[in-house]
Order: sequence, then C-alpha cells, then structure tokens
Amino acid sequence: MKQERYETLTVMVVDGTASPAEREELMAWVVDKPELRRELESHQAVKAVTDGWVDRLMVDLAEDKVQQSGAHKLGVGLGLGVLLTSLLALLGWGLGQLFLDPEVPIIVQLSVAGATLGFLVLLGVVIRGRLNTHKSDKYKDVIR
Repeated sequence: MKQERYETLTVMVVDGTASPAEREELMAWVVDKPELRRELESHQAVKAVTDGWVDRLMVDLAEDKVQQSGAHKLGVGLGLGVLLTSLLALLGWGLGQLFLDPEVPIIVQLSVAGATLGFLVLLGVVIRGRLNTHKSDKYKDVIR
C-alpha cells in the first residue's frame, strides 16, 4: 500500500466514512505494523476527544437558547417573585407576632433581633462585594 492510500484510509476510518472493505484494507495493512497501529489509535483518540467537545458545545448552545427565551425568563422571574413575596410575608408576620406578644421573653426577642441584624449585615457585605467585582469579573464572559 502506498503512503497516500494509507493516509486517505486512515482519515476515512477515523472520520467513520470508510466502507467495511476500506476499513478491512487498512486493518490488514496495520496488523503487523505496530507504529502505524499506534498512530491510527492516536488519531481515533483525538477524534473521540474533539467529538466530545462538539457534543458539549451543542448541549451548551441548546441550554443557552432555552435560557434566553422569553418564557424561561418570565417563569424564573415569576417564580422568584412569588417565592420572595411569600417568604417576606411569612417572616414579617412571624417577627411581628414575636415582638408584639407580651409573653415572649425579652432574651428571645433580643436574640432574634440580633440574628436578623447579623444576617442582614452579612447579606449586605456579600451583595456589596459582588457589585464591586461584577464589572471586573474576567469569567463572566467565558463561553462554555
């Protein structure tokens, strides 16, 4: 077999476009040539890796398309809005009952007030830090 025919068959086998007869012709040629067999296996390994990249990119593109759709954005916004409104109503009512009930010990009221204040301070620090670094985040524009 000439070098040109070997290279052509190698590309066809690696790409999966070779006929069974062409595949058999190549395999018969490399069966007793370990260096050519390793080269073929190396090409097949590279092809498998790059095919995996393409598959991953296609999944990412499909996911991006879904996330950019108006229905998805509306659903996420509506869900978050309802969840936050419900949690705030529940928390507000619970705190109101806690502080208005004369039978609740003062230590419980102070502890809940301190925990709430600590939570709000930590939340503010996290939000402030995120806002300060958002514009300089070098990973925000990374394409998957």
